[in-house]
Amino acid sequence: CDIINLKGDTMKSRLMVSVLQNGLTQKEIAERVGTSQPHISNWLSGITMPNTKNLKKLCEVIDKTPYEYYCMVEIIKGN
Repeated sequence: CDIINLKGDTMKSRLMVSVLQNGLTQKEIAERVGTSQPHISNWLSGITMPNTKNLKKLCEVIDKTPYEYYCMVEIIKGN
């Protein structure tokens, strides 16, 4: 997985896959990460991406390492 060339739509897809796999609501994710639901909504819609601090917390919530998070869609697609 090449984590250097990430696009917003790819990040959005990865987060959406994780949310669906974990069955969490945006509110639940926000509470666990320590941010607001609108931030989660922005991440899911690809408007913004989590900063390093929030990405670390998000990975804990969705039970993925940052590497797994970045590579998840490529693994699912078989790349």
